[in-house]
Amino acid sequence: MTTPSKNWKESISSLENEIFEKYKKPFSDLQLRKSEIHGVGRGLHRKQILGLSARLEILADIPDCAKCGLFSSPGKKDVFVRLSNGSLDTKPDREPDIRGFAIKVLDIKGAGSLGTPTESQDFLLINHAAFSFPDFESFIQVVLAAGEGIPSLIRHLIKKHGFIEGFKRLIASAKNIGKPFTGFATEAFHSAAPIAMGEYAAKVKINPKQKVKVSNTGDFAKDFSQYLVESDLEFDFQLQFYTEDNSTPIEDPTKEWTNSPFVTVAKLVIPKQEIDFVNESELSKKIKLAHFDPWNSLEVHRPLGQIMRARKHYYYISQQNRK
Repeated sequence: MTTPSKNWKESISSLENEIFEKYKKPFSDLQLRKSEIHGVGRGLHRKQILGLSARLEILADIPDCAKCGLFSSPGKKDVFVRLSNGSLDTKPDREPDIRGFAIKVLDIKGAGSLGTPTESQDFLLINHAAFSFPDFESFIQVVLAAGEGIPSLIRHLIKKHGFIEGFKRLIASAKNIGKPFTGFATEAFHSAAPIAMGEYAAKVKINPKQKVKVSNTGDFAKDFSQYLVESDLEFDFQLQFYTEDNSTPIEDPTKEWTNSPFVTVAKLVIPKQEIDFVNESELSKKIKLAHFDPWNSLEVHRPLGQIMRARKHYYYISQQNRK
């Protein structure tokens, strides 16, 4: 195994907060407009596919570099899982989108990343190992333009990059979002950006353990439920540690980390349970109303990098707009 390093660092631009402030109101306004159409909901990942109960089983035999915070000692923790589509709108599952797998580990007590104690630890994962945009401003500009419709997105890309390059980027973005997706029980999900692991830094990944037959009905909730009829679903919960800047950069979210293997530190188990397809059960409602936020974390697992630092501001806006 490549040796994890403690020599990581964040690089924060003097203009970063100014950029974060610039887009707060446009983002908030867009979320509120979407809520007028679809009902009160999140700024992104609005559509909840399923809300599920689960457990995280932390393993005993893990590397010393992983033995901190949540992973300090073996044990089992209750978990909420929220499966979602990434759009600002509530689109049919068949439409291209980013897919989200959010995990809230419950019954935790410790110093939190926001300076106050926390009682849970959130991990927000997507079905991509890296982000498509090199910085937050590029990302939020596309989100705001796309939120007004495809013509608005095309105009934005052409204005910023020119006619030919703008269409190239539109095609690349469509290809990225339109990446084939076989289902929440069959694919790996990634944090895409790193978090602290005490003195170390790591990315998070969950990988399905079972080999299941791919079912593609166009309804992710029904597809997922089919796998829980006969048995539990299990995922390896893995960490990939920072080793050095070139192959495992902290600030470049577009680069998939290399030269650092994934290490399994826990097992995520989603047990057989009654599936609520319309998200109206008490559990589903509780998960739908809950805040899933990468900054809802233990201080030893605080989010790292510009994309994560931006999330601190924008997830808060999204939460306030849902009150």
